[in-house]
Parts: sequence; C-alpha cells; structure tokens
Amino acid sequence: GKFNYIIKFVATTDSETTLSIRHPSWAEKISIIINGKQEIESDNQKGYINITRVWSVGDEVILTVTPAIKILDEQNNAIDLANLKEPKKVAIFVGPWLMGVHASTNPMFHGEPYMDNILLLPSDIAQLKAKIEFSDERVNPLTAGPRIVLPYIHSGFPTPCKVTLTPLSERSTTPETTFTFWHLAKRAE
Repeated sequence: GKFNYIIKFVATTDSETTLSIRHPSWAEKISIIINGKQEIESDNQKGYINITRVWSVGDEVILTVTPAIKILDEQNNAIDLANLKEPKKVAIFVGPWLMGVHASTNPMFHGEPYMDNILLLPSDIAQLKAKIEFSDERVNPLTAGPRIVLPYIHSGFPTPCKVTLTPLSERSTTPETTFTFWHLAKRAE
C-alpha cells in the first residue's frame, strides 16, 4: 500500500526556492511527481529531498509514500516473516502506524476465548504489502490510515476467520472498546 500527499503552490517568488521534503525512517520509498512528470524516487531513509527551482503559482507536487513494514517482538527486535513458522507474540507497524484489532469493528476477534488467536501472515513481505490499503483522506482524514485484512485462527472457533487491522491512532474516532496490538502471529502455510 502507498499513500499520497499533494502540495499546491498558491504563492511564489521570482527567485529560486528550495522545497525540502524529509524522508522519514518509517518510509521505505518516496516518489515525487511535479506537474504530472515523475521527477525523483528516493529510498534515502534518513535525509531530505531538496528540490530547487523557480516555482509558479499552480505548481503541484505529489509525494507517493511507500511505508516500511516492521514486525517487532516483545523485546523490540525486528522479526523476519521467514522466522515466523511458529506462533510468536508480535506487533505490526505500517510506517508510523501501530496496527491492531479494534473490538468496535471486529467484535468476533475479541469473543472469548481470544488470547490465543493467531494472525496468519503471508509468506513474504511483498504479499503483506499487497494487502495494505489506504482510504481517501479527503473523505475522512481521521480514518485514512492503513488497513490490513488478515485471516486468523480463533482459539474458540473451528474454522479460520478474517480480521481487519487498523491504526491505534484511530481509536479516538469511536467509543472506547478493547483494542489489542500484541498478537500471536505466524506465517500462513
């Protein structure tokens, strides 16, 4: 999954100006399109992208950000999907977002007993990335973060189920209910 930021110039000067765009450590890649033309692709995760030019009113810069995916264990160590053959308690990050299961949108996930539910992750990171979707932030900016729909094994049900992981930051948009972000997970075979 990817998401976009759009910058439109509404005022400019007659001289060269530098637009500095920070490439945060949580972004795997940033692509920059200026006025419809692909200009820059950056994977420098600890620096700035500087674009110096004479800008004009109406110039449009579109940043397409591909967030990095991190899977961490309880000691904050990165876990490779290849090493998740057996269930292990992990937290999943998509870019800066800590992903979890919210009871208001996934009530069956938290149906008793649920502490031994196991998220089934794809066998490689490319497949996991393909499952990430972003909604249009112009419709509802508070709920435009990533979504990941994953199968899981519920410890109280005989058949696999599906759950949608959403960002922890979206908890403020619904009444307070259970939200879990540490989950047992393993690769789906």
